[in-house]
Amino acid sequence: MLDVILFILSIGSSRITSTLHRTNLRFSLLLGMSKDANELMPVVNETTNVIERFEKRSTIRLHNLPHRATYIFIRRPSDGRFYVQLRSAIKDYCPGFLDPTPGGCVGEKESYALNAERELEEEMGIDSKMAELTRLFTFHYKDQRTNCWGEVFECEFECEDPNKQLNIQESEVSEVFMMNEAELEAVSAQVTPDGMHALRLYKMFKQKPKTILFDLDDCLYFDEWKIADILTNNIEKWCTQEKNMKPGHAYALYKEYGTALRGMQETGLINSEDELEEYLKIVHIIPDLKTKLKPNDRLRNQLLRIDPKISKYIFTASVAAHAVRCLECLGIRDLFDDAHIIDTKSCKYATKHSQIAFDSAMKICGVYDPTSILFFDDSVRNIDQANATGIRGVLVGLTQRDNRSLKKICSTADRKIDLITDMEVNFPELFLN
Repeated sequence: MLDVILFILSIGSSRITSTLHRTNLRFSLLLGMSKDANELMPVVNETTNVIERFEKRSTIRLHNLPHRATYIFIRRPSDGRFYVQLRSAIKDYCPGFLDPTPGGCVGEKESYALNAERELEEEMGIDSKMAELTRLFTFHYKDQRTNCWGEVFECEFECEDPNKQLNIQESEVSEVFMMNEAELEAVSAQVTPDGMHALRLYKMFKQKPKTILFDLDDCLYFDEWKIADILTNNIEKWCTQEKNMKPGHAYALYKEYGTALRGMQETGLINSEDELEEYLKIVHIIPDLKTKLKPNDRLRNQLLRIDPKISKYIFTASVAAHAVRCLECLGIRDLFDDAHIIDTKSCKYATKHSQIAFDSAMKICGVYDPTSILFFDDSVRNIDQANATGIRGVLVGLTQRDNRSLKKICSTADRKIDLITDMEVNFPELFLN
């Protein structure tokens, strides 16, 4: 391994050369002279991964347009090490970087699977008869240099010296190293950023969580915030009528303290337990809820097929009674008994995006290793707090409620999905069969 470390250090010492190369690369992209510049590729919707049009590869790279790509983890069965490429100097993305995920951009008439097979054979000289590819999951990644929906595959292949025994594509790959996860993490600055991200997701994929926490409103269901708007109006009405607040002050409390309730507690507007109970009861009354929320068979089927060894909880900022009514309407009440509903009372009325709330939730679940928990929520602030606690957070819903045309920005989420029923595609490891 010493030769690998020395080689990595030599890469680090040549960053000036790499900077000059990136400058030249941009000129090449502008002139359409980069490698495979004229290859047509699908441009996809950044939110949904639906193909919108086709553009030249150089155009996609130059403007960082969302596209599709494959990521293949090749492991050596004898020691579990990955086949890690040193990308050639003429690559149009991260030339000279290490890449633990051979693969490539999906072309105009290709599926993910066909692209993975082709790239594996072209780059590494491993065809479908030599190693069987298994699809794992899909993810979105974006930084200043790339913007793609990646599909991850894996395979096993035994080889003592890949540089001598495999037919490596020299125009794409300068050399191949055998490295484990710890070695890659140690030199992560020299690894392609999307490849490093895929490696961390792969590691999580291989470690099933012990517990899943599901947020309720706007997460287990999405009705374009209609119920959320009713709840907001109920809070505003109660605060103006019962506490003589000026219109909009309840919302100001929410913005400052996380919830209007917490704001009233902190400012002394609610002191008695009886008044607190009355407030929570009244603001969570949703007229004709059964006409607004319908049974979701797809959600029910997915929840039923989650590995029974993984415990499932509702973790909501509302009250248990509201959660029960919503679960009944969705047709999944029987999947969450009272002991598996964590509400604001369970968390001592603390704001959900607080350490107190997450500590309370973990205590109720009986899980004290935060890394063994997977948390689905539509709130960026809640995901941020989960991340600070050490819990893996998944952002559900990609559009802002306050400005419904803006996409959510959440750098702390492990992954982002549009609807909760997208979890089967993105987290197949959670499910039986």
